[in-house]
Amino acid sequence: MDPRRLKSRLRLHAALRQMLGQMPLRDISVEALVRQAGVTRPTFYAHFTDVPEMLGEYLDHLLNEMSRRRCRDIASSEGDFPPLDSLGASIAGALRDLDPLDPRLQAILDGVPGLSPELRFAAMVQEMMENNVPALQTGLSPAARQLRAHFFTGAFVGLVRLWVSRKTEMTADELGEAFAGLVRNGAQGDHPCFRSET
Repeated sequence: MDPRRLKSRLRLHAALRQMLGQMPLRDISVEALVRQAGVTRPTFYAHFTDVPEMLGEYLDHLLNEMSRRRCRDIASSEGDFPPLDSLGASIAGALRDLDPLDPRLQAILDGVPGLSPELRFAAMVQEMMENNVPALQTGLSPAARQLRAHFFTGAFVGLVRLWVSRKTEMTADELGEAFAGLVRNGAQGDHPCFRSET
C-alpha cells in the first residue's frame, strides 16, 4: 500500500479509537472523524464506506493476528484434543492478544450494525479446528462442524466480554485454565474457582 494511503488509514483508526473513548459509536459522524484525523471526506471514502466498516477492518486484523498466533499453539499439540494446559495457555494468550482498554473492541462487543463479530470469530475457530485439530472433525457433518465452532465461539466471546469488562479478579492464565476445564469437562469444570468454598 502506498505510504500516504497507509498513513491516512492509520490516522483514521487512531482518531476512531480516541473518539470511541469519549462517546458511543452512534454519535461519531464521518465529518467529526475526518476532522479529528486531519484528513478530508474524500480521503475517508477512498478507504471506507462508513465507520462500521472501519471497525470491521479492525476486527478482521485482530482475528487474523489471533489466528496466526494461536494456530502455532494448537498445531503443536498432539492427539485428538489439545491437552488442558496447552488449551488453557492458548486461551490465556488470546486474551493477552486483546487490549481490553481499546474502545474499538468494546464498541464491537456492544454491537455494530452489520458487523456480526460472532460469525467472524466462528469462521476463524472452524478454520483453526479443521486445519490444526483434524481429529476433532473426523466423521462430523458440515452442520456439526459449524455447530461445534459456534459453540466454542459463543463460550470464547463470553470470556472476552468478561475480560474486557474487567469485572473479574481472575488473571488471563486463570481464565484460560478455567475455560479449558469447562471445555473438557463441561459444567463440572476443572479449576479451583469451580470448587465450593465450604
